[in-house]
Amino acid sequence: MNLGGIDWLIVFASLFGAFLIALYSSKYNRSVSDFLSASRCAGRFLLSISFGVAGTSLVSTIAYFEMYYSAGFTANWWGQLAAPAGIIAIVTGWCIYRYRETRALTTAQFLEIRYSRKFRVFAGIVSWVSGMINFGIHPAVCARFFIYFCGLPETIPGTGLSTQLVLMAALLLIAMFFVFIGGQIAIMVTDFSQGVFVMVGLLIIGTVLFTKFDWSVIVETVKAAPEQASLINPIHTQNTKGFNFFYFLLLMVLPFHGGGLSWPGSQGYGCAAKSAHEAKMATFVGAFRGMLQYIILILIPIIAYAIMHNARYSTIAGNVNNLLSSLNTESLRTQMLVPTVLAKLLPVGLMGLFVAMMLCTLIASWDTMIHSWAAIFIQDVVMPFRKTPLSPKAHLKLLKLAVVGVAVLSFLLAVLIKQTEYLWMYIHLSGAIYIAGGGTVITLGLYWKRGTAAAAWAAMIVGIFIAAGGFIVQQLWAGHLYPWMSNNTPDFLINFTNVVETISKNVPGINWEVKPDVFPFEGIWLTFFALIGAYFNYVLFSLTAWLFLKRPAFNIERMLHRGEYAIKTDHKDGVVVPPTGWKALLPSKEFTKVDKFVYYFFLGWSLVVYALFLVLTGYSLFIKDLSDNFWVGYWTCFTVLVALTGVAFTVWILIGGIRDVRSLFRDLNAIKINDLDDGRVVNHENVADKSQITANK
Repeated sequence: MNLGGIDWLIVFASLFGAFLIALYSSKYNRSVSDFLSASRCAGRFLLSISFGVAGTSLVSTIAYFEMYYSAGFTANWWGQLAAPAGIIAIVTGWCIYRYRETRALTTAQFLEIRYSRKFRVFAGIVSWVSGMINFGIHPAVCARFFIYFCGLPETIPGTGLSTQLVLMAALLLIAMFFVFIGGQIAIMVTDFSQGVFVMVGLLIIGTVLFTKFDWSVIVETVKAAPEQASLINPIHTQNTKGFNFFYFLLLMVLPFHGGGLSWPGSQGYGCAAKSAHEAKMATFVGAFRGMLQYIILILIPIIAYAIMHNARYSTIAGNVNNLLSSLNTESLRTQMLVPTVLAKLLPVGLMGLFVAMMLCTLIASWDTMIHSWAAIFIQDVVMPFRKTPLSPKAHLKLLKLAVVGVAVLSFLLAVLIKQTEYLWMYIHLSGAIYIAGGGTVITLGLYWKRGTAAAAWAAMIVGIFIAAGGFIVQQLWAGHLYPWMSNNTPDFLINFTNVVETISKNVPGINWEVKPDVFPFEGIWLTFFALIGAYFNYVLFSLTAWLFLKRPAFNIERMLHRGEYAIKTDHKDGVVVPPTGWKALLPSKEFTKVDKFVYYFFLGWSLVVYALFLVLTGYSLFIKDLSDNFWVGYWTCFTVLVALTGVAFTVWILIGGIRDVRSLFRDLNAIKINDLDDGRVVNHENVADKSQITANK
């Protein structure tokens, strides 16, 4: 057992505090809209902190550990390839702003408004299946983390029961509790409290680790990384497995692909903002909120790398390797490496703090996803088939029953699903079963009036075929497909190997290899292929309907409640037609003086960092290869600057978040419940909106 009495006290105290907050929040959950969206009463700081910790799940943290242990600081460098797309997405409120204007409670509800009811049901089923497969790996990964980090036995003493199975069930029950008693309100407020706890905890642990080890020793160790797999020089990363230049190049398209809405695991947050402008500003706040967390998540695995590769730490490295040797697959050993190193480094008290932080991120992400999958199943798969609406009380009961069902199914999937590659690759591919087509129909449906229902069907089906096919092949490759081809179609296997590995040899940065145990195309590549197929078919079918079948354009203004269809409370300062085109890149009438300061600071910071990226990359590639010593100095300055700036912004965001929580409870108390606001759509219009639309003359 790695944890002492003080450690366990910290863990249980943090959990008990979250329970108390959830119980208090539950009294505000009175309607379907409360359960699904907190009746759209959330402010920007609350959204940023709550959604931020929900996105920084325990699985994501382990995945980040994997990535930065493998690629080091170079992962941060090539991640800037996506900076222009990210900047544009944030300053325009890409997709987020327009989606909030639709007043949909789930993305599939928006798809009925935009396309058809049948497509809503189909998309709901696909997103639910994709989400459950994606979430299905979480219980096993997280349970293994706690077992190895805390030093728990493989079986419960005296019972013979598997510790992993018992822990999986217990963790799912805890996350389910938060959703069951208070829906999105309890989720958001408890996620906020846990987000605050995690932000402070990361600062403490990061500071201790950074001061405990000699930075010069860490630097010398990472400088000695294998040739062309550098952890500090981004130009020398051709042999970095998985997380190299091409990985981040492919990620460039994702900020524009649904603007975060394509992932259906956070339904409640997508519709919870007070207004479209508040949803947009939450993305600005989120960019600053993540700075401190981001730099610490880079430092921890780099310190772990130094521990495992420097002779002065050979005793610790030997103990870690002995513990990891008991794991039966390479993927498990990779996942648990950094957490196992941490378990050997952190003193009493900080061990408990770290476990409590990871438990907080787990609860925040799991309750968000359980809420989403339950909401999607009832709202988009079950309810569209009903001819008459349920009473609000019966509707809430059905949603809560679905919460229980999702938790049970998640447990079963965790037992069955096999993981064969990096966590991020699995997350990308399993999510892409829906995201490839779903992000396409969301993005183009929000911005292109010529998109049709037929185009949406085509995009979704092609995306599913490529992504799901890739997922199935990955699962079957080592145990079935490769052995079968080796025995029955050896010539095909040889030709396939030659084609794949010829491309890999001739294109720097592509590391495709045909091996018996691992499928050659990683999850990010299969995701990219699925996206290309989905967009091509959507555009093709839409253009055919417009140019040859002469189909009329869709009324986007009514869907977005703009102009004569405006709802007064949805925009600030009487704005009924927000700016479009290039003007959407600039602050609008809805921006206050503080909003404008945040806008220009974000834009200035981002452009300076990106300009530096372009200059140094161009200089290294075309003029002179910068030395490792230069990159050491660069990353040292970068780490200090981002950490100090992150601390300042963290204080600002925490103050704003406390104010937003108070505002949330006040607004929920005052709001008039609308029982029609339950997700129903008639003739491409929300039933709840008809009585609220007022002409602006």
